[in-house]
Amino acid sequence: MVEIKFSANQVYSVIKPYTLTPEQAAAVEQASFTSPALVVAGAGSGKTELMAVRVLWLVANQIARPEEILGLTFTRKAAAELSKRVYESLLRLRDTPMWPEGLEYDFSRPNISTYNAYANNLFRDNSLAIGYESDAVLLSDAAAFQLAREVVLTHGSDADLRLSELDQNLNSLVESVLALAQSMNDNLVTAVQVEAEVQQVAQVLAELPRKAGSADTTPFAYMQGLVQPVMATPIIAKLAEAYALEKQRQGFVDYSDQVALAEKAAREVPGVADLERAKYRQVLLDEYQDTSFLQTRLLQHLFAQTSVFAVGDPNQAIYGWRGASASNLANFYQDFSAPADANSYSLSTSWRNPKKVLDLANRLIGDLKAVELVPAPTAQLGQIDVRFEDTIKAEAQSVAKWFKAKDLSQETSALLMRKRSQMPLFVEALEAQGIEVEVVGLGGLLEMPEIVDLVSALRVIHNPQAGSQLIRLLSGPRWRIGPKDLERLHRYATKVARFEDTIRAKQQEGLSAEDSISIVDALDALLEEKHPEKFGFSEIGLPRLLNAAQLLRSMRRQTGLSLTEYVRAVEQELWLDIEVSANPRRKNPLS
Repeated sequence: MVEIKFSANQVYSVIKPYTLTPEQAAAVEQASFTSPALVVAGAGSGKTELMAVRVLWLVANQIARPEEILGLTFTRKAAAELSKRVYESLLRLRDTPMWPEGLEYDFSRPNISTYNAYANNLFRDNSLAIGYESDAVLLSDAAAFQLAREVVLTHGSDADLRLSELDQNLNSLVESVLALAQSMNDNLVTAVQVEAEVQQVAQVLAELPRKAGSADTTPFAYMQGLVQPVMATPIIAKLAEAYALEKQRQGFVDYSDQVALAEKAAREVPGVADLERAKYRQVLLDEYQDTSFLQTRLLQHLFAQTSVFAVGDPNQAIYGWRGASASNLANFYQDFSAPADANSYSLSTSWRNPKKVLDLANRLIGDLKAVELVPAPTAQLGQIDVRFEDTIKAEAQSVAKWFKAKDLSQETSALLMRKRSQMPLFVEALEAQGIEVEVVGLGGLLEMPEIVDLVSALRVIHNPQAGSQLIRLLSGPRWRIGPKDLERLHRYATKVARFEDTIRAKQQEGLSAEDSISIVDALDALLEEKHPEKFGFSEIGLPRLLNAAQLLRSMRRQTGLSLTEYVRAVEQELWLDIEVSANPRRKNPLS
């Protein structure tokens, strides 16, 4: 029997000079440390803080040593933040009388990781037992696409696959194969099971009402739209299964395999679950509402009937993205074989939002809310402004004026977007009001003109068919070549192609027009011309074209550099680093 020496509030005082709410204290102290426990926490209610306090409480009361605690969350950023917070809190606890006797001063950290990283390590440790090499190569997205493309081209000739029935181009088909391969992995199903399910769906669709008075019982047009994509699924499923077999044959794994193979190891290899339970006496699961069916199965095999402390909020679920099930939280105790009298806990105090915002949020959610959020004692009243505009452009201008009126010189604010495609319009409107803007996320970064130029240059260097990207570069701020000289360059490419013996021979062999000299090739060939001025280029444009050609040729010779070094070199040669630094609208210049 473990003697509880310290309360949750005592250990919390190590982190902050405040007290926990009664709900937080109850979740830390009363949740079982020998069987599963679920905490349903609302938005901004301090889920991460709760997990950190739980770790301190477990260590202070000698329920578990730090290295016997496993914490799992979804993103590397969240895992790093939680790990840092827990470790720094343990360092503070170490300097108090609550530090357990006999526990090393130089203690080992808890293992706080992402679900996928933990699963990947588990798979690697047991790979030989399930027929894989421990050093199986993890495919990048690009490599996975290439392998799936090869599988589609190889197996596409099989009559049974009926690829001719699919109204998809090759790239779209490959993407469908990869998406379905991941879904089949996440749900542990085969192509045969997918086809059986599709047949059941088709049977239901066949029983839908038909056109009245039709002799041949012709279905309504909308039914054809429903049936066609569904009936194509078994064909794609067979290709997805062939892709999975080819991955295994070549010794590859992709991201979707990490959890699937870890689950297989936990299910089939004797002793795996016992080893993990001996290693981790306490398990904390963050954002549990977003765990997929497969992740739940893995954790169930490993930690059922043990101390699993899960925290989640159904109102923040993003089921479609991660393949999670809406029943995750509802089935938690059943999945982990908890005692019949197991209690759930909730956190309802939101420390993030003012009173009016919470009131509106609770009304909008209505009966869907699992926990009704209440404001913190220190919460301000807040203000909500609602505006409707006729067009998205007018909306962007209205939002920019609203921010401008708030005088943000001494503070920061955030604008949340529902669509990435709308970001540039709002950024332009905000910058037009003199507001410094930082776009967070890869999607926003890729929209920056400087990044578009950089990507265009990389494509031109690699791909001779990247004519559109070359025109962007030549007409952009680096060379400022006018339309007339660009048209002359196109004419020059045509003339070179016309008199190129090798190209003419290729065309006689029936090869496509893509094999002829492109505008990218023509720019490079311009360096070999003894008298390039005879092709009608302007006195200003010709030197700039030759300079661009020389720079791109030089860049092609440096492709042996590492990717990071190479991208940096291209950035500097295009003067993009100077352009960004000199742009007064850029808050964080590229460096």
